[in-house]
Amino acid sequence: MTRPLHTLLLATVTSMPGGCYIGAQHAGGEGGVVSGDGGDEGAPQDCEATQLDALQVLQDHCVACHVPEAGNAFDYLTDLERLVAEGMLVPGDAAGSPLLVAATDQHAPSPDVDELAAVAAWIDGCLQTAPCVTDHVIGVDGMLELMRADLQAGVSSSARQFTRYFTLTHLYDAGLCGDALDAEREGLAKVLNSLSWSPQLVVPEPIDPDGTIFRVDLRDYDWEDGVWARLVAADPYAIAYTREEATDVVAFTGTPVPSMRADWFVAAATAPPLYYDLLGLPATRAGLEAELGVDIDADVAADEVERAGFLESEVSQHNRVIERHELPGGPGRSLWTSYEFDADAAASDVFAHPLDFVSAAQMHMFTLPNGLHGYMLTDASGQRIDALSDEIAIDLAEPDHDLVVGRSCMRCHGGGVIPRADELLEHVGGSLEFDDATRERIERLHPLAEDFRATQQLDADRYAAALAQLGVSAAELGRSTPCSPVCATTSTSSSPP
Repeated sequence: MTRPLHTLLLATVTSMPGGCYIGAQHAGGEGGVVSGDGGDEGAPQDCEATQLDALQVLQDHCVACHVPEAGNAFDYLTDLERLVAEGMLVPGDAAGSPLLVAATDQHAPSPDVDELAAVAAWIDGCLQTAPCVTDHVIGVDGMLELMRADLQAGVSSSARQFTRYFTLTHLYDAGLCGDALDAEREGLAKVLNSLSWSPQLVVPEPIDPDGTIFRVDLRDYDWEDGVWARLVAADPYAIAYTREEATDVVAFTGTPVPSMRADWFVAAATAPPLYYDLLGLPATRAGLEAELGVDIDADVAADEVERAGFLESEVSQHNRVIERHELPGGPGRSLWTSYEFDADAAASDVFAHPLDFVSAAQMHMFTLPNGLHGYMLTDASGQRIDALSDEIAIDLAEPDHDLVVGRSCMRCHGGGVIPRADELLEHVGGSLEFDDATRERIERLHPLAEDFRATQQLDADRYAAALAQLGVSAAELGRSTPCSPVCATTSTSSSPP
């Protein structure tokens, strides 16, 4: 039996004077999430009662489907720290919290108006971020001085032109620390390597004692000439420093903008158009196949794939078929193609058309040479697209609920391949509607359950090994995205705020 949500959340709450600090030290320290009597002193609020009311609403309407034992991708409703870290809850901003938006969506069992108001009151009036206490501020001058010293002492003269820096200094100076800052560091490492065709995983190197400035060599990620300029052109925070402290840094690196905010980079580079641009992905499915050294149609015709079909999944709005293709380069390198549909009738019904179904779109997840994953979406004609509409698939963390290439994929597959059980093999084998030839073909395409589990585990193990080299635990990361909460409010058609 599932424990009440308020019990699960409050089990991690430490009572402090003036409120409840979840995962935080009172008055700073490690930082974290606060649920306490804060805000306007002129309008005191009983946050303990407000929180209990809000959590009861989530318990009544949401918890049954969104805890680990339910088996859905969004399975961390009881983890308040994670809800905030991944942008599902935005402290002090109910309207900007995807969790509350999802609660009003037609796809969710919607609470009534009063219940929604209770959740909004908790987010707006009681949920806050506990600040950290730092003993110094680095500032822009300090940041530039650290870069100059690093270039002079830590980088050879021949490598300086390829050297760039990603910074979290602005977040550190604003009070971010502890696990929250670690998540930003891990996100940077994962995204950089997820945009690389190099066979080697390279962790960006911190150059300061506080771990807020990270040096990278563009060659480590196989980034061609012009990639950094493309990023700078899209970056609303890009600044060409003219102050004296920047003179040597600009001269050494050969660029007027040698550094970039890591949180903006992670948010923008995991969505189109930058995601496709940085990976250099082709404009068609056929082009992707050529890049990867695989022929999807030929593999299917030769029965050299492993398939599974099922009626429901976390993101797809209709039935779904997934299909694994072996890639050159050894065990654990694969292309997973997911056939997506805009209906469950006629040729879109894979349980009626297990071999001749017609999909509306496809999602592709492939192993990069370094063991991480790349993603691409294509339409029915095989043309590359940026997103799937919410009529086909849904990402409740996106403002418009469309599934966006890159970060939406990373949200679901942050921990790698999600184990799925096939339903089509048993369905076709037990039905009198299909002839012997169809049943035999399905048996060749759809492996037995234990064999399919082993294949999925092989891919998951390779991905977990890559994460481990980056210092990211697949168990801790679960299915999360490396994207900071800014992603939750960043449109794919505009720069982040």
